Amino acid sequence: QDQNKMNPVPPQSHVGDGLQMCVECEDTEALYECKECKDVYCALCYMWLHSKGNRAKHTKTEIPAAKAKVLAAQQAKQQPPSKTPPPSTSRPANTTTSTSSSSSSSPSPSSSSSTAATTTTSVHVTPTNPINATGVSIAKRDLEEYYSLRKKNDLKLDDENMEKLRQDVLADLEVIPLVDRCRYIPLRLNEEERQLLNILNGALEVSEYTDNVDVSDSDYGGRYYGFSMWSQPYSRHERGGPTRSELIIKELTEVFNLLMGLYQSADYRLGGQLLKTDDKEHHDQFLQRIFEVGRRYKIMNPDKMRGTYGKLMYILQDAVKPGRLDFQPIIPVQTVYRTLEAAGCLDMLTDPESSRLVLVATRDLSHVHLSASQKQQESVQKSSAIKALITRFQSDALSENDIHRIISSIADNTTFITLERWPVDRMLKHLTTYFGPNKGQGPSLSIMAGRDGSKLSHDHSTQFTFVLQSLMLWREVMNNMFRLWVMTEEDLLSSTNNYILRDTGQGLNRLQACPHVSQAMHSILSKVQRQAKGWVGLSVVHLGDRDVPNALMFIDKYTQVSRILAPLVGCVARLDELEETDVDLKTYFDKFGGVEQLKLDVLQDYFKHGFDGSGSDGGSCIDGRLTSSWNWCSKIEKKFYYYIFLLSGFKGFDGRF
Repeated sequence: QDQNKMNPVPPQSHVGDGLQMCVECEDTEALYECKECKDVYCALCYMWLHSKGNRAKHTKTEIPAAKAKVLAAQQAKQQPPSKTPPPSTSRPANTTTSTSSSSSSSPSPSSSSSTAATTTTSVHVTPTNPINATGVSIAKRDLEEYYSLRKKNDLKLDDENMEKLRQDVLADLEVIPLVDRCRYIPLRLNEEERQLLNILNGALEVSEYTDNVDVSDSDYGGRYYGFSMWSQPYSRHERGGPTRSELIIKELTEVFNLLMGLYQSADYRLGGQLLKTDDKEHHDQFLQRIFEVGRRYKIMNPDKMRGTYGKLMYILQDAVKPGRLDFQPIIPVQTVYRTLEAAGCLDMLTDPESSRLVLVATRDLSHVHLSASQKQQESVQKSSAIKALITRFQSDALSENDIHRIISSIADNTTFITLERWPVDRMLKHLTTYFGPNKGQGPSLSIMAGRDGSKLSHDHSTQFTFVLQSLMLWREVMNNMFRLWVMTEEDLLSSTNNYILRDTGQGLNRLQACPHVSQAMHSILSKVQRQAKGWVGLSVVHLGDRDVPNALMFIDKYTQVSRILAPLVGCVARLDELEETDVDLKTYFDKFGGVEQLKLDVLQDYFKHGFDGSGSDGGSCIDGRLTSSWNWCSKIEKKFYYYIFLLSGFKGFDGRF
């Protein structure tokens, strides 16, 4: 007894018949013993606790019993799965598993050593506490093998479907003349321009322009809301400070000086020459070029500059107002069309044979499975097309490097549309595969206002059509994303299109009309309505109001489509793969009714409540559909299938940038 007092057994380190549990998480069988710590750990806890510092030098030994069990489990995985139907199809959230092997209700003290294995135990199976076949929780299992299945864009680009999508995209793009497409395709940056981009990003990161110009000057939070900035009393000027125009000019000057200073620090020779010269025209040209580089890069990469692009637009929005500056800081974005037009080589886009060569040279095969011979054949065709274009169009005005940049820029556009359309097309496929337009064709999609947060009332047929038309609209927006970006800049940076500051209920925003974006969006909407042969819900496109204050907010809203749908597509696509690779996961999935039932549950919930009119500007309008989906995303952690998303590699709907 005294020896037992001196060397107590660690709590919950041994359960039942010699089973050792991890001393850290206490719910997973230990696999390693640390010689220095003198404790036992599961694989994941050992990795976490011994990843750095002095513990990284510790020595681990495998526990023989645990090692034998792991080998037995691996052998079991290699055997064909049992065809026995799952014992239950109830939701894990309401499932309780109990095991009892003793009829004694009050065991005697002398039998306490065996009660650990014989007393009644209850394990609540929830999405945050799944169990494996032996009743051991896998909540803290090593999930790295599952996360490794996650692709960069949360997409499973299987070969057959990716090839079909590529063909669909090419068919849609062939309808648009190549010369019209290239009017909105920015030219890829060269090395010098990338250096300017880094300088611009650095300056915008540290600039407090919008805080100083909009927030502090408006006394945001201490005034009545809903009035124009210039009509509100008690402005900084009325309190003895500078006028708004004087403040803007002061802040713009600071930004310009910061850019030129960073340029000198990045390139001492060229930067020094720029600062030493008194020729103001050179300074103006530098600022025009660096701003154009940032705008062009953002159009090419909508997922980049997410924290700085809005600040850049607001700086230029104030700079273009007549009378503010003595030069025009805005120059047109350098596109493929403008580059060829300046070189006198528009025949590359208008001539049938040349445009055919361009399409061959810009073919994207990075996500398509091809045999070695097919890859070689495709490579030869692309190389031949590029050489033919260089031979025909290379000149003093258009170098070989310029032609390569033009071809790469068009290829970037095709790849962007393919990847952005992929999740939308897959969701359209899931909608028409698992559900139908008529009642009884798959699970019901009917919703009722006031139930489960819904603000709309649709029967199954109406909701099916509503979702179908919304996804078709999003797909068409992805096809025209570059065009919409150009229209967005035309509205934001118009010298005659003024804005007002207003609290929209979502913070202080610049309200500004969006005539170019509105025209482009209504043309896209009309095309989809003709394809759909009818329309469910409103056709209102909110622009320049409290819901969508300006064109920047509009375009940013639609760049979220793939971030919403890609994790959904990835989760549904990986369920079969996860079931095949892990027997324990198959047991867990069976508690939901199996993989197919899980797919139906996830898709049904999204198609119902991702389009139920909920959200701040919710409803059946064009923008309310996307807001409803964002509202659904914000509630994902409350869904009974949330842990299924985590197993599929889900990290969030915002992506990693």
